[in-house]
Amino acid sequence: MVVAILAAIAFVVLLAVRGLSAGGLWRDEAGAVQLARMGTFKEIGLLYPFESFPMLFPITLRTFTAFTGTTDGALRTFGLLVGLSLIPISFFNCRAWKSGPPLFLLPLVGFNTAFLMWGTSVRGYGIGSMLLLLTIGLAARALSRPTKLISAALLTSALASTHLLLNNLPLLAAMTISAAIVLVLRRRRRDASVALLIGVVCGASAVPYLVRYSTADWNVLLKYPVGIGGLLSQLTIALGEPVILMPWIWIATITGALISGMLVVVRQWHSETTGETDAKAFAFLSLLFGVGFYYLFLRGVNYPTQPWYYLTLVVFIAGLLDPLLALRPPASIYRACRIGFAVAALCLLPVAGWSRVRVRNTNIDLVAEFLKQNAAASDLVVVNPWYLGVSFQRYYQGHAAWMTVPDFPFHRVHRFDLMKSKMSQQTPLADLYSRMQSTLERGSRVWLVGGAHVPEPDARSANIGPAPDPQFGWSSDAYLTVWS
Repeated sequence: MVVAILAAIAFVVLLAVRGLSAGGLWRDEAGAVQLARMGTFKEIGLLYPFESFPMLFPITLRTFTAFTGTTDGALRTFGLLVGLSLIPISFFNCRAWKSGPPLFLLPLVGFNTAFLMWGTSVRGYGIGSMLLLLTIGLAARALSRPTKLISAALLTSALASTHLLLNNLPLLAAMTISAAIVLVLRRRRRDASVALLIGVVCGASAVPYLVRYSTADWNVLLKYPVGIGGLLSQLTIALGEPVILMPWIWIATITGALISGMLVVVRQWHSETTGETDAKAFAFLSLLFGVGFYYLFLRGVNYPTQPWYYLTLVVFIAGLLDPLLALRPPASIYRACRIGFAVAALCLLPVAGWSRVRVRNTNIDLVAEFLKQNAAASDLVVVNPWYLGVSFQRYYQGHAAWMTVPDFPFHRVHRFDLMKSKMSQQTPLADLYSRMQSTLERGSRVWLVGGAHVPEPDARSANIGPAPDPQFGWSSDAYLTVWS
């Protein structure tokens, strides 16, 4: 317990350092806040698909900012509170599993640079992952000592995690199937029906979101072939620092957890009909199904992944390691290995991730302040590419007019539908070129934010036609490169 408490203290220190170092909101965070602060809920309902999360997340953020305001400091506090919730949930879960202190969950998540950076950002990944983690603990509690109150809490937590982060759906499906298998084999058919009902309710409630995302015509800009190599490269980053070592640590702990879970199933299933044995069998099956279902989910979505896409999977796996690696009765050597792992992680991982935790999320706030001080009212600011305009709008308070590449009339959220429309035009940058030319002709300056691709002196200008281009199709990256 002493080691777990020290790990919790170290985690709080890392959270504080991250909160003080993160700086301004990067474009995804700015988009989330600006969506949440729309004038009406109807506007939020129309625009939420562009910001990746179901309606509950912008509503949660809107409620929070109604009390705290929308300053960077207040919003960093939001991320800090989300991160801090890991501590009570970790101890609650281990108590529900009767697995001792969280010697694996706290170090592998709390010292994980991906969680510290993206789990505490103003996005739905952190809060959604924490609700999923709580759902795991409540499920274990329901398996061992089911009550109406626990079942209601489990349903509430599962629904909330679904409506905060759709990435939780395949993992909730894995938990539902695993719980049903264990309960049916134990001839607890009524409890199995309850587990299946919770899963069906969560899945059915997400259908409107899935339909809306899958039928959006602008989705074509985001879909790329996803290979196993691309998935693994981003997953490796999501496992934390040091990148060269953490995949092997995760592989070793997951392998140990699967072996331990198999021992429970083979040795204790028939000899011990306790709720604790059932919960461990549930954890073993959930780990197997969860990894497989999440892989199928990512392949089905067919988006190029980012490290934060794997955050909920990392938390899910880590949440199952403590119960699966807590053998009973604990042999002295085995107990020493668990404590030794936690002590080694406590000494190594915070140091390995220290520089990464202190990295600013963006410098767009500094750029906006510089332009406010130096750009004249007759100048023109060109923000390239267009999606940087989402965060630039939050911070820029200067007198010079600004446009994006290509230019849109709306920059509060990531309007991929407007980007798709621009890609279909013959001369999508005509308005921008005209404005730049008139600005320069009258002796004023054009400021470029974000950079540009300057061609080599002897290189031909790239040609690209209205989308879908015969060579590049609907690749937005190709269009942005040529326009730059």
